[in-house]
Amino acid sequence: MIAEGTPEQLKASVGGKTLTVRLTEHLNKERISRLLEEHLRLPIYPDQDNPHFFRIPVKEASLANQAIGLLLAHNVFIEHFSLSDPSLEEVFLVLTRGEKKEAFS
Repeated sequence: MIAEGTPEQLKASVGGKTLTVRLTEHLNKERISRLLEEHLRLPIYPDQDNPHFFRIPVKEASLANQAIGLLLAHNVFIEHFSLSDPSLEEVFLVLTRGEKKEAFS
């Protein structure tokens, strides 16, 4: 067992929010990842089932705004985006990698 608590407690333990974006076209994950890592130090998690969807953990809403602006400025066109609490999958990834709240910076 790696952690105990309700889903809400586990999500709160890692902190932050998740920006989910759906792109208008399939783009190279490495290109998007490099942009967000180099400029904002944000990790990106592609959806395994849909190459147009990406999840980006952010500490606060202002980072989500910056990420969207950065992608648009580099001609990465976004069809839809949302900001939410981290998913249980993201909590699991953080806990199994031994990372703390910094994982959602």
